[in-house]
Amino acid sequence: MSKQEELKVIATLKTWMMLLVVLYHSAALWSPAGWFNQKPQTPSLVLPVLTEYLNTIHIYVFAFASGYLFYFSNFIKKNEFDTKAVIRKRAAKLLVPYGIVTVFWLLPFELFFFHEGAQELISKFLLGTAPRQLWFLLMLWGVNVVFCFWIKWIRKSLSLIKGMLFLYGIYIMGAFFIRTNIPNYFQIFTVMRYLLFFFFGYAVCREGIQLIKNIHTVALTVGHVTLFVLVYYLNHDAQGLFRTASIFLTPIVSLTGIIVFYKLVDYMTKRKERKHQGNTGRIGILFRENEFAVYLFHQQWIWVVVYVMNNPHVPPILIVFTGFFVSVMISVLMAVGLKRIPKAAKLLSI
Repeated sequence: MSKQEELKVIATLKTWMMLLVVLYHSAALWSPAGWFNQKPQTPSLVLPVLTEYLNTIHIYVFAFASGYLFYFSNFIKKNEFDTKAVIRKRAAKLLVPYGIVTVFWLLPFELFFFHEGAQELISKFLLGTAPRQLWFLLMLWGVNVVFCFWIKWIRKSLSLIKGMLFLYGIYIMGAFFIRTNIPNYFQIFTVMRYLLFFFFGYAVCREGIQLIKNIHTVALTVGHVTLFVLVYYLNHDAQGLFRTASIFLTPIVSLTGIIVFYKLVDYMTKRKERKHQGNTGRIGILFRENEFAVYLFHQQWIWVVVYVMNNPHVPPILIVFTGFFVSVMISVLMAVGLKRIPKAAKLLSI
């Protein structure tokens, strides 16, 4: 399998995960951890489990894909690594949209739905402790910066096994910090958790995709599902030290999930190419071209749908699918409109 074929699978994988992110937020009202400014008016047995499962998969796969692309962009396409250039490029891609979307998009919705004061807004958005969906941008920026400063050591000293074990330990530290009352300024503890998955993507690109393709699919899927069920039980029914054990198992659920979804997307991509000669429908192309904009804007449209539809007479599944389709369609339309303003499109990296 050539690198170009691998890149096609990675691109499709990112698109799938973006759809799962939107689906997760559409169903997050029923999340056991709570979401938005109200509780669901109609209970659901399935949606709490679905949201918890999706929360172990979607962004972790994004981090894996980003690590893969980091290695490909900097060490296959180029002959030398320019730390300052990479940091500047990632700042333009991640931090500039973070600032613009926060001021002109998130804050009006935040004030309308949550009526927060200046101190809480400064903590959430300026200090980055809880900037809604934009936490991902801060996290990815932090991971890229860490890799830029560690890159010589990573390339010289970190094999796949050593790197995974070392960053697994960093993950555990970050997970424990998040459970404390220490503020997660600029998502630093989240960065500690996601370094593991970014490095996994980096290492897979470096070592070759066969590293994960040779793993037996059925055995891996059974193990992945079994581990998720165990972690779900530990999080909700276990007590004391047994509950704490979920911290150590959750990254394994995510790592196995990354491989399962990669293999699934790889299979579906090849099957589609055999049947349709690789052609992608117009809707698929439109979404893929605007998936970053969908991420930036979708969550607040879901808030609006929940605000309007969350009542005892509306089935939960209808709220979820309405939130999903409305948020995707309007976000894509916003992206298409913004692209007509070249400066806006450039600043937002869309």
